[in-house]
Amino acid sequence: MSFPVLPRERVHEFVSEVLIQEDLNQSLVDDFLDRHAQRVPTLDTTPAASVGARLHAAAVESGLTDDDLEPVESQFSGAVFDAMMQLPLEALGSVDFWTYVSAKHFWGFVVLRQRNSVIRARRKILDRILAPTTPDPEVTEGPLPLERYVLGKDHYQIPLRLFLRAQAVGGDQRFLDENLVTAAPTDFWRSHVLGVRTGAHPNWARPLVAAQADQGLVMKAQREPAKAINRLRANLSPVLHTEAEAGALVTPLWSSA
Repeated sequence: MSFPVLPRERVHEFVSEVLIQEDLNQSLVDDFLDRHAQRVPTLDTTPAASVGARLHAAAVESGLTDDDLEPVESQFSGAVFDAMMQLPLEALGSVDFWTYVSAKHFWGFVVLRQRNSVIRARRKILDRILAPTTPDPEVTEGPLPLERYVLGKDHYQIPLRLFLRAQAVGGDQRFLDENLVTAAPTDFWRSHVLGVRTGAHPNWARPLVAAQADQGLVMKAQREPAKAINRLRANLSPVLHTEAEAGALVTPLWSSA
């Protein structure tokens, strides 16, 4: 293996151990990784460390948490994409590598961006400690709310979703800045770009993002045009269309809502 990993089966233990502490500082994370991560000293993850630190600093400076940090997330997506593309492609396909990156380099932003999940996870941890024999499976079983934002398996995980957002628009940060989605942005990106095949085709994703930035559809209003676009894309080969051609199909559908 040519890259460091935090095995996915350690994520629950990681979140439980770190969140039980009052101060969510990086030293707790580093101590856990020293004991459980599988490291490769020869791989330099400095690019990821640098952008993770800048992202955290920007979030702290904003004074915001949770969905209010969406503009900061958008602002740094291109930088995350550029940083991660400097690393081995083999690593970028590994769930356990992205999990390591989230814990090691993006933890500070994770706990701010998902502050409500931190609170709910802590409450669940304390419930399990105080009532370990409770018959309620909602208390004793299942993952903690924050785990999906650390586990690097899909577009919920924070550094991976920033990477995927930029990748969906061709790695173009200027495009993201000029087409900032402000209406129901988290649901838009998660449900209608990254969570469907549109996210794999920048020639389709870019006009869709531009249409939402212009139209500002609320969450409920996004659903029907999104279904129409998905049906259309399923019957066509997205790679055969230019961005302008895809836009001529996508924009009217989104604007008809």
